[in-house]
Amino acid sequence: MYEFNLGKSPRDRSRLYIFSGVFDQMEDSCGDPQETTLDSLGLKEGQHFGYTFDFGDNWAHELEVSAIETGPYTGKYPKIIEKVGASPPQYPDFEEEDE
Repeated sequence: MYEFNLGKSPRDRSRLYIFSGVFDQMEDSCGDPQETTLDSLGLKEGQHFGYTFDFGDNWAHELEVSAIETGPYTGKYPKIIEKVGASPPQYPDFEEEDE
């Protein structure tokens, strides 16, 4: 389960795109990230928005639109161009049991 927050700030949940997995869409007003294209979002360079992964652990991220370009593209997209800090293990309890 994850969501993108595209309101006026990364923590503003007034414009949500939520993937709820096998569950029904959580709110009728939410968009579906699996059916939404980046072009349809109206993103602007310098815009910041939020991404929350795993509602149980609530891993919140802030993303910034660094550039908007037209194709054709080469390489793999989207790209991470800067990362702050180390990535935590996703499921540390399960990973330790496997060792």
